[in-house]
Amino acid sequence: ETLNDWLKTTGIYERLLFTPRNEAEKKSIKEVIEQFTFNNFVFSFKSGFSEEKINIFMEIMHYVLRQLIDLGAASLSEDQSYENFKSLLLRHAVHRPPHSLSFLTLEEVKKIDLFVQDSFFRHFEMYKFTLTVKDQLNMKEKSYFTHQTPKTSTIGEAAKAIKFSEVPALKQFFSAEEQEKIKEEEEYMLNGPGRIERILNEEMERLQKD
Repeated sequence: ETLNDWLKTTGIYERLLFTPRNEAEKKSIKEVIEQFTFNNFVFSFKSGFSEEKINIFMEIMHYVLRQLIDLGAASLSEDQSYENFKSLLLRHAVHRPPHSLSFLTLEEVKKIDLFVQDSFFRHFEMYKFTLTVKDQLNMKEKSYFTHQTPKTSTIGEAAKAIKFSEVPALKQFFSAEEQEKIKEEEEYMLNGPGRIERILNEEMERLQKD
């Protein structure tokens, strides 16, 4: 009986395979599981195991792999998986019916443990990446609201724009002397030498605005 016949008879491949999302993923998963099964079979055959012991070892390894697929990478760590493997292995090495039956010798248990550590658990991250479902989240950044700060005058600009003497409501609070000075300043700026100064100031303000 060939390995492929044995795989087909036991249906192990179908029991392990979760639903892939595309043909490329399906092919990759199939190759990993077949290689995993083949390596385990070759080891047990070269170790001289009986057909019963080969079946036990193969079932243990496929249970460990199935557990990784079912629980997923987030729920099952490498240490937890190894503890589960050791528990299953010892159940087939210690005779305590009905909880466990002795099928494997102590030497066979040691040989299996070393092989599994050197094969499956050495490449645990690879099996985890290949055989567990990976959720992909794509995020795009888009602006829904825009904000523009309105242009406002500075304190200095406001102070230049308004003079207290130009506010009519404030004139009633000026003394006679202050009102006289204001009149003299207005006369100076409108008709006197200050007229040229006023024109120059207005022109400078206009140029600054432009």
